[in-house]
Amino acid sequence: MIKFDKSIIINRPVEEVWKFISNVENIPKWNRGTRKGRVTSEGKTGVGSTVQYLRQFLGRQMLVKLRVSEYVPNTMISIAISAGSVTAQTGFTFESVEGRTRLTHPSEIELGGWWKSIIPILIPMLERDGREDMANIKRLIEVPS
Repeated sequence: MIKFDKSIIINRPVEEVWKFISNVENIPKWNRGTRKGRVTSEGKTGVGSTVQYLRQFLGRQMLVKLRVSEYVPNTMISIAISAGSVTAQTGFTFESVEGRTRLTHPSEIELGGWWKSIIPILIPMLERDGREDMANIKRLIEVPS
């Protein structure tokens, strides 16, 4: 299992950061490799909601399926992910810090199949992607309206 825990301070209130992160249409804007996403469940977003998106990674296009496992508006969202022989548990927590937001993004990734053979190569790539994703989120949210 590979574990990551990224955190960044965003100079915007929690409500603005939550609104951006919880909007599926924004995923391709900040998530490296994501091409297109769509909600596949009906009703309001919450525990049990599902999303699918296309992701390009190492020259391969993958259909990624997400299921919301925890959902507390403006506080946290946890997501279970599956893409073939790759599964993950990830999410975001939102903490108000003097009018700004501490956004934390923990992830646990389980690799199966041929992915296991390239773990030493994947770890630095996933670390870089995580840093870039968090920097993209900060940059996009802090842009003046």
